[in-house]
Amino acid sequence: MLQRGFIDIVIEYEIVAKEHSSELAFFPFEETEAFQLSHFACSNTEDMARLLPALNHSIQTLSQDEEFQQLMLLSIPEHFKQQALQYLREAQQKP
Repeated sequence: MLQRGFIDIVIEYEIVAKEHSSELAFFPFEETEAFQLSHFACSNTEDMARLLPALNHSIQTLSQDEEFQQLMLLSIPEHFKQQALQYLREAQQKP
């Protein structure tokens, strides 16, 4: 969307900015998590409000699966993979 001119700015992690364009600038934020292993953008509608619990349940269930965890780590640089896996496991412990 940024490349097509639909938006003027995007807030993203440094790794994503580096992977997608050498023309993007990265400015670090002080208060961000170390990794964002997945995200969903949803509209604020009644339909989504009904769907969201099922989506959250699916994410929680899949995140326990070893094969899924390895899939999540594909885009993470090799030297960060162990740290990202630890972050995922710690996130699973949070309510």
